Amino acid sequence: MHEDAAATLLDRTLNDTDLETGHENGADWPWEQAITAAPATGTTADVESLLVFRIGDECLALPTMVFDQVTEMRRIHSLPHRRNPAMLGVVNIRGALVICASLVALLRLEAGASPGHTGRAEYRRLLVVRAREQLAAFPVDAVDGVWRFARATYESVPTTVACAAQPHTRAVVRWRGRTIGLLDSGLLFETLDRSLA
Repeated sequence: MHEDAAATLLDRTLNDTDLETGHENGADWPWEQAITAAPATGTTADVESLLVFRIGDECLALPTMVFDQVTEMRRIHSLPHRRNPAMLGVVNIRGALVICASLVALLRLEAGASPGHTGRAEYRRLLVVRAREQLAAFPVDAVDGVWRFARATYESVPTTVACAAQPHTRAVVRWRGRTIGLLDSGLLFETLDRSLA
């Protein structure tokens, strides 16, 4: 009985409240955690709420305000005569057909990268974002949740291959022994628009 309840909780679709304020119970599964390295006198302007996710070994994040929802993977319907490999097809989101794109192709990540080993099960998810008033979906290998980071902890983007998504990355932050690339949502959506042309 408890296993079924836990599976239902973990597999549920996130709503706007989950993305903005996080789950209020527990420390392991809130979608938003305590502020990381924020100064004691910090204000909301000093921190940023980010959804952290993974594609292969690449750990990335986008501002929570761009998300419409995070949902389980679902069937992607291919499009005939598709010209751009970044366009995977369309998915049904609440009864509407939404463009589904590959972040691997858009960000020019290594397609063969293997998922990072964190000692826990990986669950593929579909990130649904609102890009210029239009919905778009991106499959990812795992979602690590919503976290708030102190802007003072942001570092400049390295010029090395340590951050494969470098052209679309505005900063990096150290988290749980990993380097997270903080994606520039405006630039990402411009790239998505060009891939649709």
